[in-house]
Amino acid sequence: MDETCAFYLEKKGRRCRFAATRGSLFCGNHRSGRERVPCPLDPRHDVDVKDLKAHCAKCPTLRERLAKCDASHYRERVNRCPTNENFDPPKCSSQPKARRQAFEALGNDGAVQLVRRVEAAWHEACGREPESSVVCREDVVQSRQGRANVKLGEKHVKQQVSIVGNVERWAGGTTARQPGIQCIVEFGAGRGYLGSMAAEMLRPDRVLFVERNSYRFKAERELRQIPSLECKRAKVDIADFDLCNHEWFIPGGEKHHVIGLAKHLCGRATDLAIRCCLETSRTWEANNTHVLRGFACATCCHHLTNWESYESKRYWIDLGLSSTEFEIVCWMTSWAICGSDHGCSGAVDGPGHVHGDVEVERSTFGGFSNRSDRLDFGRKCKQLIDEGRIRLLRGAGYEADLLAYVPRSVTEENRLINARLPV
Repeated sequence: MDETCAFYLEKKGRRCRFAATRGSLFCGNHRSGRERVPCPLDPRHDVDVKDLKAHCAKCPTLRERLAKCDASHYRERVNRCPTNENFDPPKCSSQPKARRQAFEALGNDGAVQLVRRVEAAWHEACGREPESSVVCREDVVQSRQGRANVKLGEKHVKQQVSIVGNVERWAGGTTARQPGIQCIVEFGAGRGYLGSMAAEMLRPDRVLFVERNSYRFKAERELRQIPSLECKRAKVDIADFDLCNHEWFIPGGEKHHVIGLAKHLCGRATDLAIRCCLETSRTWEANNTHVLRGFACATCCHHLTNWESYESKRYWIDLGLSSTEFEIVCWMTSWAICGSDHGCSGAVDGPGHVHGDVEVERSTFGGFSNRSDRLDFGRKCKQLIDEGRIRLLRGAGYEADLLAYVPRSVTEENRLINARLPV
């Protein structure tokens, strides 16, 4: 049996698992005398210097980029928040270490004052915990878990049922259909099981999945078995996704009634999706083409939010808080997860959802006497950020609420932005 390569991969904390070449301690990739450099198109992999030119002509990343740019719905940075020179930029970056240092630089007295001001802002803007709105459909949960080709834990199915169930209350099912094509758009879709649940409960005509990454075992395997349902996948970052120019919504076709959905859309991706929906709604209303009936998003990973992408800057400044304090508050949102009994440092709630700063200390710094106080404050920080998103949607003419759509025993990330056009 061939020996494995002796090269140590520092990032992975282990040795390379490829077989060593004959007469060498290393594999072909790690033999000495071969100079390798990161691929200029995708630095996640590297290539030999002598092969660099040939590799760049056939790199899979290049093919993906060319295909993406050719798509009608691709417009680079279309959903990025425009720079507003009326607001001072933060004095620290969005990196956890920089935010932590900015907080500690305040000193204990300054940290206590900031905590008190954030508490006062929460009482002014929110005043109470989000209303509970849990939708239970045990028949659907049992049906989903019993399918051989749908590998989902019970907690994920319960979340999907409650998100779609809350939408069903205002969107209705087949009994409340409006003239035209009913369409679901799932942002940050992953494998697309939330859109699949919406297809089952709301019975739309079309489902569009928006996701930048590639996945196996996607929900389309099952949805394609439904003759009356059409589904497509747009492989694009939400920041570059122009919903108006997707092939389904080009002017001249039949009128669509669209609902946007998302489950645990991380940090700034929530702001990008909201901006995409609002800009699309304004365009459709002005041209009298399609209708965006509403948007429901379970928020997640608030520590990945940043000042640059946050749309409700005026709301934040009016609360008496600065852009730098916004970055610090985003960092402090991780306390809501890292201090809980259901989630610990670096806890994960589904693929890619890592919660918070893994080095959060249980100390009295900032005036906290125990872990419970820090946990409660972290939740208030999350709600304060989400309240700005709610007010943005209300300002655009939607009725919007922040709901607790499942108990915390199911997931600590249990807040749902629920927005719909007034009846």
